[in-house]
Amino acid sequence: MGNGFHAKDDGQVAIQWRFITYRTLFLIGFLIVAAVILAVYSGVFPHLSSGLRAWLNGSGGGTVVATTNLTPQARFMNVEGGVLVKPAGSAEFQPAQPSGTLHQGDTVQTQGDGWARIEFSDDTTYMLSPNSLIVIEQNQATASSSLVSINVTSGRVDLSTGHADGRQITSRVQFADAAASLHQDSRAEVVTSAQKGSLTVVAGLASVRRGKEAIQVHPFQRLSVAPGQAFNVQTVPAAPQLITPGNLSPILARDPRSAAVHFSWTAVAGAKVYHLHLSRSPLMSNLLEDRATAATSLDLDGLPPGSYYWTVSAVDAAGRSAPELDANKFTIIVSLAQSKLPLAVDKISEIAPGVLEVDGHTQPGAKVLVNDEVVGLVRNDGTFQYVTPQLPRQDNYAITVTAEDNAGRVATLTKTYNVQ
Repeated sequence: MGNGFHAKDDGQVAIQWRFITYRTLFLIGFLIVAAVILAVYSGVFPHLSSGLRAWLNGSGGGTVVATTNLTPQARFMNVEGGVLVKPAGSAEFQPAQPSGTLHQGDTVQTQGDGWARIEFSDDTTYMLSPNSLIVIEQNQATASSSLVSINVTSGRVDLSTGHADGRQITSRVQFADAAASLHQDSRAEVVTSAQKGSLTVVAGLASVRRGKEAIQVHPFQRLSVAPGQAFNVQTVPAAPQLITPGNLSPILARDPRSAAVHFSWTAVAGAKVYHLHLSRSPLMSNLLEDRATAATSLDLDGLPPGSYYWTVSAVDAAGRSAPELDANKFTIIVSLAQSKLPLAVDKISEIAPGVLEVDGHTQPGAKVLVNDEVVGLVRNDGTFQYVTPQLPRQDNYAITVTAEDNAGRVATLTKTYNVQ
């Protein structure tokens, strides 16, 4: 490094140089690197910290592999009645906020009238019944894997795990003095109180451990856990498949209060009685009806217009029953005039695993909906074609088609299809 040009008194220009030794250059470079490291560790450049810290802490002089971290949080999908949350590190509960977020270490409590449905980033969902308490022990997620661990301290919790879709999904549930790991696409119910508990699997598989004890619980098996007693597994009746009204079905009636709604479901081996549950809530809280019957169908009348949700449970001679499947929703609509609008479903075909193509015809110019989704391809001659999103594997999956013309005439029909 030099002083530049220097003019002599005689008008000539002389160039003077100052040299810096290699030792000085090395010292300057060392000070720059040290400053960067200090900035990273002090949080000045947080986006550099994870990779550089791993390299500086000895993850090697080879290739550094970056891992993309996702936001490991959960959120309330539904909140009804008294639901409280105690954030991690806090000593006080506070009312839960609809669509509010939850994090690792948070505690959720439902009161006597409280219901809550929670969804995690890996699509695992938990539904808390009244008087339940859970703690989010772990909640971690990356682009390739996720880990959700919940401690069910008391009450009843229904849960379902997400689909791996190329990722590694780990879902753990602690209850009583046992721990369960649920596989992908699994569904189960956990009930626990005073160190006693049970886990009932509806779909998928659960691996349960307690000390040196280990067992796998399969669909429609109930595992009972009690202190000082070995694991006990019993078979429970399967949950019936709901047929009619199909999910998202509109029901047209000129006088809804005098019209009967026909409910039907599949028979279950070993069932002695079926319970039809009807509610205005998707969480099936505040039941409007709890009807028992030995048949696989039932008619209800006197229902005013509006939206409803319904499920059915099967009970065997010993009083055992499996958790109910997801509720079907239907809507009772006042029809001002009897519909004569033509509507037919000509063909339903499975064009890909779980993806159905629905072909039919109606009055030219009419609007068509399939399971509450508008059909975009309605031709000039009234024929239509609709491709569903991927559907869950289910026998007797209900496909409801509704058509409406400009005169206000409405027609609807429901078909069932076994999704492979």
